[in-house]
Amino acid sequence: MNPATHPAIPNTLSLFKAAELARQGKYREAEAMLGDAANPPEDPVLLHALATVVTQQGDYERARRLWRLLQTRQPGHREAKRMLAAIETWEERPVWVRFAPAGAAALLVFGVALWALSSPRGKPALAGRSAGITQVAPTISVRAAALSPVAVTPVAPNKLAPEPTPVVMFKVSPAKPAKN
Repeated sequence: MNPATHPAIPNTLSLFKAAELARQGKYREAEAMLGDAANPPEDPVLLHALATVVTQQGDYERARRLWRLLQTRQPGHREAKRMLAAIETWEERPVWVRFAPAGAAALLVFGVALWALSSPRGKPALAGRSAGITQVAPTISVRAAALSPVAVTPVAPNKLAPEPTPVVMFKVSPAKPAKN
């Protein structure tokens, strides 16, 4: 057999070209390199690659047909069995599952916006720090009030406390009114 006319060489070249096109997101062109889904290739390697490209496009109906055809031609094909199970699982999921990542991202953006708006003066909390400005806490002024003496009487130690630690508690009684 002449190696130049062996079908493996053109198939390998088609696989390489199709893989590169699929990496670039050109799935239709990759599909055309591998064969048509209406007329699938006889080579199981090319059929496997075609089923993979169709699955990557999200056309699960056509992909399921191609994976089943591959499984029919090669009954013990593990990848075909795994992909058929994955497609069935994906199609059984509720519709809202597709939007869960976008919902999580929107919730994160909402949380960050809420955090930014709740910081002092309506500015983000880190805005001053990034510009080299330090934020100063508000000052609290305390007025001295008239102090009256308070009598402190000792209380008996707690009998439930362990012996090595002496505990002394004080009871504060209210101030007695001054006699005038």
